Amino acid sequence: MGKSKERLASFALLVAVAVICVPLMELAIRLVAPQPQSWFDLYYKPPGAKLFAIMPNLDKLIDTGDTRWHVYTDENGFRRGEAEVAPSDAPTILVLGDSFGFAYGVNYEDSFAGMIDVATGTTARVLNASVPGYGPLQYRKRLDDLLERGIVPDAVLIPVYAGNDFNDCVWNKDVKVEDGLLGGRPPGLKGWFKLNTHLYRIFSKAYHTFGKAPQQDLLLDLYRPAAWDKEFLHKAETVMGEELKAMKDTLDARGIPVFSAFIPTVESVVDAAGQKNPPVLEGLSLQVPREKYVKLVTAAGLDYVDLTPYLAESGAAANYFTWNRHFSPAGNRVAADQIMAHWKTLAPVLKGRRTQ
Repeated sequence: MGKSKERLASFALLVAVAVICVPLMELAIRLVAPQPQSWFDLYYKPPGAKLFAIMPNLDKLIDTGDTRWHVYTDENGFRRGEAEVAPSDAPTILVLGDSFGFAYGVNYEDSFAGMIDVATGTTARVLNASVPGYGPLQYRKRLDDLLERGIVPDAVLIPVYAGNDFNDCVWNKDVKVEDGLLGGRPPGLKGWFKLNTHLYRIFSKAYHTFGKAPQQDLLLDLYRPAAWDKEFLHKAETVMGEELKAMKDTLDARGIPVFSAFIPTVESVVDAAGQKNPPVLEGLSLQVPREKYVKLVTAAGLDYVDLTPYLAESGAAANYFTWNRHFSPAGNRVAADQIMAHWKTLAPVLKGRRTQ
């Protein structure tokens, strides 16, 4: 038998083994260790709206390997705990954020919004209107929409994440939602396999548990001072400043106190702690996004807390998940404690009145 025929026979044997073994493995996993879905199909677009949102009245388990968590939402699509903490007539604290505000990867009780909810007890009720994928432009639109609908909070918290909130000010957010998936269903055989097989889910979980998250190239420009003079980041910085100022003005006009919290990237926390980052980050200025935020939030007249030094005290490894790079319960605890410690205008709200 020639070499080409041997290769063809080997390939045919490999295909035959795969055709037999893959379905058997899938069946075995379904029978012995069925896997919950590992994707985030919680989105929808309200009728007539361009902006996506989180579905209302959810009760859903999500397992991505590095973390397993439950999502509950109320009739407005606000994330909440399994049980309400405060009475419905308690003063409200509205949280406007992205996946960090939503607390991707942890149960509500382990999120900084949930911890603030518990810490305030019956004196205030947190309305977590954060939506993964949003940025400052969407925070402002969300605020305007809620106010128009008569949902008027007694205080507002705006967490800003350095890793993508600047970029979000420029990126197009008018995206398709299909079957709860932002951007629609993944195409082709790979997409079908991803959405329908337990075999994919178990391998995905293992990869997320033991693998290392890839470095995001778009993130690197945030650490290059010269990149902020170019069109994309220059526009992002401008829009960020405008949206922070617009939200501050809107809330000031209603006498509603507002506070912001700066959430740094993993790399910035490692740098602030004096530890070593991967070689690809050598020579970059890892505190540039932090400096830009401080300048913009100060110009907007917003009170704020920069969480960087507090997260650096215990280190990035303790405060962020390895794969999804969001706050672990420990990171959320740092955020909740420092927000409560620095938000001076919140105290009158907890006593049932606003600071004018």
